[in-house]
Amino acid sequence: MKKVLIVGLGSIGLEYDLKLEPTKYIYTHARSFTKSNFFDLVGAIDTDPKKRKIFSQHYSCPTFPFIKTASETVNPDLVVISVPTKIHLQIVEEVISAFKPTAILLEKPISYDLNQSIEIAEMCLSNKIDLFVNFYRRSDPGVLKVKSMLNEMSITKPFKGILWYPKGFIHNGSHFINLFEFWFGNIKKTELINVIRSGDDYSLD
Repeated sequence: MKKVLIVGLGSIGLEYDLKLEPTKYIYTHARSFTKSNFFDLVGAIDTDPKKRKIFSQHYSCPTFPFIKTASETVNPDLVVISVPTKIHLQIVEEVISAFKPTAILLEKPISYDLNQSIEIAEMCLSNKIDLFVNFYRRSDPGVLKVKSMLNEMSITKPFKGILWYPKGFIHNGSHFINLFEFWFGNIKKTELINVIRSGDDYSLD
């Protein structure tokens, strides 16, 4: 089995499914890797001691406050990075320096800055590390079914759809840009049509 280390115990790293039935709901990295027969969760990193304590109460593996301290104990094949976007570059640099994993799974978006995104990708490439961005909808059975139907031309043009998403264009809207590229090919243009409930950052595009 491949050894996995999680960096960041926020919503997607740990919290989304803490209060949900483990046999029915898998919404976080922590739970998904413990349920897999292909991966062995060997630890988690977070600077917040409360989050580390909660993680330890639910999962029987060590926690660490920093990447450097974790590197003294674990040697992961895969590192999952689920920290705030603004520190993605910093954490990727630290991970590569400390571990040299086979692969990194990075939460989207890669960065708020195109040059930083390119730097992250090139850093992984030069260190022979496979970089994956967590656009998980591509593996959804329903999405794969639609892709198959498009390939078989059982769904025909023209296409038209309406999309609602929270948390803004870069965070959640990017999921659907990636999804549409998977279904239809390269995106030629995006345009914001309307914004509603702006206080909650809901958008219609």
